[in-house]
Amino acid sequence: MRTISLELALMIMAAASVHSQGNNTIRSETKIVLVDAVVTDKKGYVHDLTAKDFEVFEDDKKQAITSFSSETDPGGASKAQTHYMMLLFDDSSMDNSEQRRARDAAIGFVQANAGPDRMIAIVNFHGALQVVQNFTDDAVRLKTVLAGGAPFAPSISGGAPDLTSTASLGAGTLFLAVRSLARNLASAPGRKTLILFSTDSRLRPQEHVAEINAVLDACNRANVAIYGIDTSGFVASPTGFDGRVGVPPGSLRGNPGFGGLDCNPRFTPTGCPQSSADADSSGNQQAGLRMLSAGSGGFVINNTNDLAGGLERIGKEQSEYYLLGYTPPDSPEGSCHRLRVKVDRGGTAVRARAGYCNERSNNALAGSSIEKELESLPISPPGGRNATLEAPFFYTSANFARINLAMEIPLRKLKTEKEHSKMRTTVHVLGIAHRPDGSAAARFSENVGLAFDDEKRLAAFLAAPFHYENQFEIVPGSYTLDVAYDAGDENRGKVETPLTVDPYQAEQFALSGLALSRQYGPASDPGLHTDAMWTADRTPLISQGMRVVPSGSNRFAKSDAPAVYAEIYEPLLGAPDPKVAPDARVALAVGVRIRVIDLKNGEQKLDTGLLSVTLPATPGGRAIPTAKRVPIESLGPGSYRIEVEASDTAGKSARRTADFEIE
Repeated sequence: MRTISLELALMIMAAASVHSQGNNTIRSETKIVLVDAVVTDKKGYVHDLTAKDFEVFEDDKKQAITSFSSETDPGGASKAQTHYMMLLFDDSSMDNSEQRRARDAAIGFVQANAGPDRMIAIVNFHGALQVVQNFTDDAVRLKTVLAGGAPFAPSISGGAPDLTSTASLGAGTLFLAVRSLARNLASAPGRKTLILFSTDSRLRPQEHVAEINAVLDACNRANVAIYGIDTSGFVASPTGFDGRVGVPPGSLRGNPGFGGLDCNPRFTPTGCPQSSADADSSGNQQAGLRMLSAGSGGFVINNTNDLAGGLERIGKEQSEYYLLGYTPPDSPEGSCHRLRVKVDRGGTAVRARAGYCNERSNNALAGSSIEKELESLPISPPGGRNATLEAPFFYTSANFARINLAMEIPLRKLKTEKEHSKMRTTVHVLGIAHRPDGSAAARFSENVGLAFDDEKRLAAFLAAPFHYENQFEIVPGSYTLDVAYDAGDENRGKVETPLTVDPYQAEQFALSGLALSRQYGPASDPGLHTDAMWTADRTPLISQGMRVVPSGSNRFAKSDAPAVYAEIYEPLLGAPDPKVAPDARVALAVGVRIRVIDLKNGEQKLDTGLLSVTLPATPGGRAIPTAKRVPIESLGPGSYRIEVEASDTAGKSARRTADFEIE
């Protein structure tokens, strides 16, 4: 018997060979992309295909297949790999009878599939992830948990990392929970399976477009196939689905009115959507499971009460795929590519993951001469045409925070090179958070590529500061954050700012740092590049379907319509006590109050009073993202302080401040 937790899953496998010649060592590295393909015809699974029957396309360009094996072949290469399967129960969408029926069916699946080469984990979602059983081949233990026995999640053998680390403050939505699990499965080799039990009609995917696309990117990156099981027995097919999610016009809404946040038309290139009522009968709202499954290479079990039979089909498919390998063309770090598999046989259908991404390093300049040059740059004096920096923090778990760094970097002339009809250049960035003793607590670096069609586009880009964002994680403490940049010639400098992150525990009512913004709109708006944030493994700031882009400068023009984003951490939103009846639980409400103080004389210029905050639709997640407009129309030029105070009906409160200026 073995019990392990999630480790890595290689999407791009690096095979290194070493040859010694005297004192010289020659090392060669070959990258291989592995693609699993399930092939069926009207009779069922197709078993007699060879490598010559397949074609693999990356970004619509045919690739030479360099390796081939069949899972049905007892001698196949994948037979030596352990198969990882996860059972994820979306309790937030299922009633008690559906939850019990799903787990009863899963008991039979465990009995038939758990074994030395098939490790199974059990995870619940109720607004937050709860790992009730780490990966194990112990069928008795798994069935005990599914039957309602005490969770075994803390039991880890062999010093392996704890899978429960994926469950922090709560994913907020099921889609972000699935993304988190897929990312944690990324290091386990081979094809992984995530079986999602949910009531599909309650998922409302049109309200979470960016999150669903993020899930598909994470699954394709980690080679995770999602198999959806609709416990309600009903699902409607989306039309024209191609692995990415579309949104019907007007289906996204903001929170209009004073204090609420909706679309800012000045910075939303596609315009602001019109409000519309919920259309519960819409097929687009009832297709979440099919979208996730189709986009990741799995399938959906729906329109049936025979959940056990559906699980049997899923279990059988774990031994019914071909594994194709090819050497990909060179491409930039962090780039993502479309995959397509064809079979040269009539009457067949193929399912495979839709893409893969090159891994992105969070310290691309490590050990380079550029890194040393950036680190040695002097601190630029504030003001003038020098860069500005803001670095609000957001807790991701107890005593752990994510820094959402934003900069505005004025660039003068840029030296570009012509490549593939584009004018290209690179901005090098290095960030270091120093402890009081000077040692580095966190570090990141990257090469930011810029491309322009012509001189006119380049001139338009240089007319405004370059907006740069990055993220890194750090433990609470007091630091000095230095960020240096170099775009050549006169375009280099270093900005320094103090960074303080307060301690935080899960049972504590708390408030994050404050992110001020002049650019926001629907998360689905392509002009806000939300999808690019997700695929870069970064977390955009989203509240009620609206993305808030943190500003790198808290200096606003009188005509701006700034917003403030923060996250409230409410311990009373933790997993509900099953022994307490829902109607006996005390009603909880959370609100925020915004004040603006004139720093010159201490006079209060604005007080919004208590504004209501929308709580998560499902219980369990402790983090409540909120975004509110800051009406500055009546304020004159000068320096101000914004104060945000969050409070709940249990009498708890927390407060944060940030300084800003009006030109």
